[in-house]
Amino acid sequence: MINHHLLIVVLAAGSSKRFGRKNKLLETFNEKLVLETTLENVLKVFNTDKIIVITGYQNNKIEQIIEKYNVKSFFNKNYTLGIGTSISCAIKENKIDFDGALILPGDMPLISKLDFKNLVNAFYQNNKTKIISPRFKNKNGNPVILPKTFFKLLKSLKNDEGARNFLDEKDILYIESSFGTTFDIDSEIDILKAKQH
Repeated sequence: MINHHLLIVVLAAGSSKRFGRKNKLLETFNEKLVLETTLENVLKVFNTDKIIVITGYQNNKIEQIIEKYNVKSFFNKNYTLGIGTSISCAIKENKIDFDGALILPGDMPLISKLDFKNLVNAFYQNNKTKIISPRFKNKNGNPVILPKTFFKLLKSLKNDEGARNFLDEKDILYIESSFGTTFDIDSEIDILKAKQH
C-alpha cells in the first residue's frame, strides 16, 4: 500500500449502452468479472476505507459483487443522465477531508499497480496542486487525480460530461503510463482484446 490521503472513486453506474443488452461490468474476464478485476487491481494499491463505488444500473447485482471487497458504495439515483452525475454523487457523499480524488471507470481492468503508484506519487510530488492524468502514445487516459480545490466543480457536474471539458490545460500534468490506462471495455471484442494483454 502507498501512503496517500485520496478518495478513490470507482464508477460502476452506467448502463453499458454501447455494449448491447448486457452489463459489461458483469462480463467474465480471465475467470473473474470485469468489475472484480478492476477492483482487485485497485486493492493492490489502496486501502478499502478510502474506496467508494458508485452504482446505478443493476445496482443490486453490482452491490452483491462488491460486498466481499468491504468497500463503500453509493447509489446514484440520476445515473441515467450520465457519468457527470456519478462523479458529483461521489464527492457529495464523501464526508472526509481528502487531499483529492482519483476517479476510475469500472470498465478498466488492465491498469497496473505501477501506473497507480506513479500517478499518486506525481500528485504528491507536485504539492497536491496539479491534476494528474495518465497518457499513453499521446492518448489521454484514466484514472485522473483531481486536487480537493476542484471538488466544487466536481459536485456541479451534470449529465454525461466528465470533468475534462471544464479543466484548464495549464492545471494538468500528464504522466507517461502503460496501455491499460487508455483501454476500456465498450464491446465484446474489447473483452477478447483485454484477454490478450
